[in-house]
Amino acid sequence: MSKTTLEITEEKLNKKINEVKEKCIIKNSTNLELEYSRILEKFLSKNPLNRESFDQNIESFIGSGAGGRVIKLTDDLVCKIMDLPIKCSKEENFEDCRELKVYDFLYKEISYQELVYQSFNPPITPKIHDYCFYKFNNHIYGIIIMDYLKDYLKFSDFKKNLTDTLYKKEEFFLNYIKSLESLITKFLKLNIFISDFQFMLTKDGRDIKLIDFGSVGPYKRNVTLIEGDSDFDELPIEFNNKSDHEDFIKKHYSLIREEVGLSAPDTRSKKQRTGYGITKRKLKQIRRTKRRRRSTKRRRSTKRRRARRSSKVTRRLRTR
Repeated sequence: MSKTTLEITEEKLNKKINEVKEKCIIKNSTNLELEYSRILEKFLSKNPLNRESFDQNIESFIGSGAGGRVIKLTDDLVCKIMDLPIKCSKEENFEDCRELKVYDFLYKEISYQELVYQSFNPPITPKIHDYCFYKFNNHIYGIIIMDYLKDYLKFSDFKKNLTDTLYKKEEFFLNYIKSLESLITKFLKLNIFISDFQFMLTKDGRDIKLIDFGSVGPYKRNVTLIEGDSDFDELPIEFNNKSDHEDFIKKHYSLIREEVGLSAPDTRSKKQRTGYGITKRKLKQIRRTKRRRRSTKRRRSTKRRRARRSSKVTRRLRTR
């Protein structure tokens, strides 16, 4: 794809938002997949989102953040649940307030994630399968059903796992550095910014997926990206260009070798490290064989010299 087609322009975003608004209808247990409704309502009955504390021990619970909570629906799907304003929670006045700016965060998050998903092959974010407003106990929630990244780890978990592992640590470390560089490069081509850059990655570091689009916005120079609190406890920040944003991400997600128990890289070539690009044990065997050959060669050479001297002495005696 060309740079022009990759950029998420305002026109492209608004078109997608309008599509999302049309499809985002109210659902309940009668028109949402029965199994999904059962798991969703079981969670919401014990954990309404407007309550600060909640039970994390429920089997389906996966994680939570400022934008909502995530639960597992099946082995392949998860559901992100977002609380909506109380004033728009009744079904009878929902259609009247559907166009209010207060819902833009939901429409934009869905729109950005779908646009980013469609931009690359392989995709750099989970696929969204369904979204809707879900009515339960006279309250309406925003629902996004998407792929479950069951074999992926959060950055903090990946870092801990890499620190503890002994198997292929160097390989996984280098995979991560390469994957992060690729992800950032692709993301910046979209001409969008994100203050809360979150991702999950495979255990070997070969693949990374962006997972949260709640703080995504269009790239504009000298516009404050973070207002108030953030995961990194940063002050409000402005970026003059895309390189500033790239540096901001790398600052928080670059790994130092010593952090995960790796020594400084050996800059010598493989041949310099081992002699011939082989194991040390094999190298010792080769050197031992060479010493034996040199020793044998010296002995034979000594015998020949002695034999020559002996033959010269014999000839001299005969001539006399």
